[in-house]
Amino acid sequence: MYKDRTIDRKIRTDFQSNPNFNYLQSIEVSGGGIRGLHPSKVEFKYPITAIAGVNGSGKSTLLALVSCAFHNTSSFVPFNKNSNYYTYSDFFVFAPEEKGLVSQIEIKSTYLTDFVPAPPKIKGEDIRKKKPSGKWNDYNTRPERVVSFLGINRILPPSEDSKYRGYRSSFKETKIDEIIKSFLTSSLTRIFGQGYTDIKLKEYKNYKLFYVTNINQYTGYNMGAGENAVLTLLYEILAAGEGALIVVDEIELGIHVSAQKKLIDVLKELCKKNHCQIVCSTHSQYILDSLPLDGRVLIQSSGLRTTITQEISSEFALSTLSGQNQPEMSVFVEDEVAQSFLQNVLCEEIRKRIDVKIIGSADNSIPAQMEAHFREGSDNFCVIMDGDKKNKKEDMVKGIIKRLDDRKESEAAKKDYFNSRITYLPGDCNPERYLLQSIKNASDKTFLEQAWLKKTDEIINICNKGIVAGTHSEFWEVHNLLALPTNTVISDILRFYKNIYGNEIRTIEEFIKQRLTA
Repeated sequence: MYKDRTIDRKIRTDFQSNPNFNYLQSIEVSGGGIRGLHPSKVEFKYPITAIAGVNGSGKSTLLALVSCAFHNTSSFVPFNKNSNYYTYSDFFVFAPEEKGLVSQIEIKSTYLTDFVPAPPKIKGEDIRKKKPSGKWNDYNTRPERVVSFLGINRILPPSEDSKYRGYRSSFKETKIDEIIKSFLTSSLTRIFGQGYTDIKLKEYKNYKLFYVTNINQYTGYNMGAGENAVLTLLYEILAAGEGALIVVDEIELGIHVSAQKKLIDVLKELCKKNHCQIVCSTHSQYILDSLPLDGRVLIQSSGLRTTITQEISSEFALSTLSGQNQPEMSVFVEDEVAQSFLQNVLCEEIRKRIDVKIIGSADNSIPAQMEAHFREGSDNFCVIMDGDKKNKKEDMVKGIIKRLDDRKESEAAKKDYFNSRITYLPGDCNPERYLLQSIKNASDKTFLEQAWLKKTDEIINICNKGIVAGTHSEFWEVHNLLALPTNTVISDILRFYKNIYGNEIRTIEEFIKQRLTA
């Protein structure tokens, strides 16, 4: 469970309110697709955004669109590039035999800015369009900002690059600003746990070769791939200056787990210091876990559809990447009716992320499970009980806390733990009775008239007989009266309820979402 830190709040506030750096706020694709990316929208809510997704989901395509969202007239030239800005041809190259990879498309970028463009341009908005046979153009009408894209070629050691090998005697030292050098040495020491004391830079054309001193002295020819990649990334951010947008493909490549976490900490400090924005792709749970929820995005593509899920948990993202739909959270309920209720009325997005488990009695079984989870330090559960248990909540929580006298946590902490994990199904009675009452009270019973081949007054009569049949016998009575299978009766009732009483369902969905992101 990620807890916001002071630096998170500071850099988020700057990112969402400071118009001086043209922060990218969203990218939206519409009208068609480009490679594996189809109509969808990604919002950037935090200055570091990590995008997760399986191979072919559109991560690299999205990074390319982000890189092409701005123009640059400054003298800064990005890593391994000859010009100072990006065009779509830098990323999208197609052979003559490749068909259908680009359809008619519109790409809309929004950004936070004070700049007011000349009409018909709209403040804070840029739109690019392309027909399958057409060209992208008017690059100079994009908003101004330094952008640097670091692809996976950054981790190729110079010793394995033929050009670096051929130029090894041509590199000449370039002076590094002392403030930048100090930040680089301290950051590398922090990330890799070695005592870096000096860093030098040698250049030839647009190639850079680093020379470091810790226990030994060595150049990029003998650095580890991760060490060279991190040094390249940090130097690029500092050299790009204030407000730069840095785009990184698979940011964790070559970097061990503990270094990944420390790298994100350093990048947060750079966002605070340099007002930069970083958009990266990742397959690493450790990268995702090091960022707040609003810094995480999951991209999924199937057929001609792309789904963007913002503020995703790392567990769900990684279960998706592994191809296994492992639920993120258990939802405890009392019986099969409550389980069926949730499985039928909740939206697909939530259903895929939870496992609805029948625990049993709200008086015994559920409190016992809650106590056990507290003792185990488990957070990934919540409890949804029948509506007739609402007035028993306080007594139930008190009873659980009483059995936890041996625990050192304060009573207030225990109360908060349990109260925040408990909610109830709609109504103030058992769900069967409440659902039948809801049918009676609904003005439009068309769906059930057609499903049960009954008139409105007959449906009301059936509901009345079911209501007086006795607690938890209601659906059995309706099943007998209709001569339909019980599962069919329950399915019909729940489909009717979902269509008519959507607001009540959304209250439960919001509770579950809150627990999923807690």
